[in-house]
Amino acid sequence: MVLGLTGGIATGKSTVAKIIQRNYNVKIIDVDEVSKKIMKQKSILNKLINSFGKNIIENGELDRKKMREIVFNDDQKRENLNRITHTAILEEIDRIIEEYKKVGNEIIIVDMPLLFEAGYAKKVDKVVLVYCEIEIEILRLMKREGISKENALKMIKAQMNLEEKKKLSDVIIYNNKNLEELEEEIVKKINITKK
Repeated sequence: MVLGLTGGIATGKSTVAKIIQRNYNVKIIDVDEVSKKIMKQKSILNKLINSFGKNIIENGELDRKKMREIVFNDDQKRENLNRITHTAILEEIDRIIEEYKKVGNEIIIVDMPLLFEAGYAKKVDKVVLVYCEIEIEILRLMKREGISKENALKMIKAQMNLEEKKKLSDVIIYNNKNLEELEEEIVKKINITKK
C-alpha cells in the first residue's frame, strides 16, 4: 500500500513522518530529499539558470532559500520552476516506489508537501493529511523561519488551501497540541503494525 502524507507548510508533516519512521515498519520517501537530489543534476540546474539567472547559484549549487523567495511572490515563476523540475521529481518517486515494492515492502509512505498540487494524490492508495488550525500554522511558520505574520500568511496562501486538502483526504491527523497528543493521534488514525 502506498500512502501519500501531506499537509500545509508548518502543520507538522515532517514531525509526523519522523514519528512514523521511528515506530512503524514502513519505507518513507521524502520528496524534499528527492527534489534536492534532482536539482543537483546538471541538466536541471542549467535549465533553472537559463530561466532564473545565475544569482540562484551559491557555491555551485542551487540556493534553495533564494529560489523559494523568487517563486513564493510570483505565480508565473513558480509555474516555471514546476515545469522544469516536477516531471523529473515525479519519475524518480515512481522509480523508488517500484524498487521498494520489488523487495517486498508492504507499506510505502510518500512524504510530499504538494501532493495534490502535483497531481500525485491519484497515484497513492490513501491520502493522509497533517492538519492544524491556521493560527497555529502561522505562529509555527513565523517561529521556524523568523518571519513576520504577513510573510507567513503569504507563504501559506501560496499553497493549496488546507480546508480544501482536508475534503480530499482519506485520513486526517490533527496536530494542534503537543507531541504526546500527536503520537496518540497517529496511533489512532494510522492502522499499521508497530515495529
